[in-house]
Amino acid sequence: MPNAVCAQLIDSPVRDLGVHSEMVMERLLPLSRAGRLEGRRKTLYPGKIVYTFSLGSAELYAAIHRND
Repeated sequence: MPNAVCAQLIDSPVRDLGVHSEMVMERLLPLSRAGRLEGRRKTLYPGKIVYTFSLGSAELYAAIHRND
């Protein structure tokens, strides 16, 4: 389900999304690169993607490795 939602969001006009999730998956990477995941309106950790673990490709792991 999360991958399907992300696939729909990439083609939508929605902006400034905030993410607090148990898992970061592959489909969040294009959303982040498209500038959709700014999270400026969040009151807890504004501008940050908060997650517990990730599951994806080496490209995803490289993007999140030591990324504040």
